[in-house]
Amino acid sequence: MSKCRKCSSPRAQTICTYCEEPLTADELEAPHQRDGDMYCDDCWSDNFEFICCLCRNLEDDEYQHRFLVVTEPTDAECGKTVAPGVYEIVETPYYGGPIIGRLHMFADSIRRVADLPAGIDADGCPCGHLCRGCANGVVGVKV
Repeated sequence: MSKCRKCSSPRAQTICTYCEEPLTADELEAPHQRDGDMYCDDCWSDNFEFICCLCRNLEDDEYQHRFLVVTEPTDAECGKTVAPGVYEIVETPYYGGPIIGRLHMFADSIRRVADLPAGIDADGCPCGHLCRGCANGVVGVKV
């Protein structure tokens, strides 16, 4: 049983832990759960899933930081540039930047593993991520 974020009192598991709205009948049939808390579909998608930039399907955020797709030349530290392609994330953090200004990649934290596949849609962002299925198809690695 989770606790109310406002008053810390126990509450029934029919309320989304994040937005505190009641779960729908459909959501209660197959609830999204993590660490004993339940989430509505919208909060689950917003907080625990990402959109694959190749197939556009949702994937669990547990797999988000395995492979990075760079869709346009991107600044890296010390004046370097990261070229478009698919990179394995070998160390975190793999990006950073100032509060105001452009972010940059840490080139030593990523390793190029494939060329940029056709059909990538990163929604105007210079980078995106691959789901397990697409990572397996593009990189040939079972994630």
